[in-house]
Amino acid sequence: MSLDLLLDSVIATAQHLTGSSAGSVALLDGDELVFRAASGPKAAAIIGLRLPVGRGIAGYAVSSGQAVALDDVSADPRFARDLAESLGHVPHGIVAVPLDTDDEVVGVLELLDPAGSAALDVLSLLARQAALAVVLARSFDALAGDTEAAALAVELSRLGTRERALLRAFLDYAG
Repeated sequence: MSLDLLLDSVIATAQHLTGSSAGSVALLDGDELVFRAASGPKAAAIIGLRLPVGRGIAGYAVSSGQAVALDDVSADPRFARDLAESLGHVPHGIVAVPLDTDDEVVGVLELLDPAGSAALDVLSLLARQAALAVVLARSFDALAGDTEAAALAVELSRLGTRERALLRAFLDYAG
């Protein structure tokens, strides 16, 4: 499954949980957020869009590492109204959840106009799973560029359960 398909699935799941009218996932690329997946009426307009990390509710969630749930964006100075207007959709409410691992924030899941109170703890779990998938996909891409490491990865994937346990024990001992 490609990373973009997985991100589409994350958005669909989050929308199902919250009753949101639209959603997106943006990933960090240096000091910018790049929107990689989106759903809703303006999805095509947002995919590929690049924003500075500190901009908007999504940017705040990424830079602070904290989930944000707003029932009324018009009262929040962090809301990037000009961007929403340029895309042709100004939401009433927004939920933004950072995609984070124990080591880093890799992006943000953003949902527009959730139907009810969003369960931020459940969305945070979903966002963590997405973050881990992003990290794994990036590691795989880096590994695929190194043919020797890729060959080793193929061989390691062929190991049985017992062999993996022995290798893990050896690496723990050696590390």
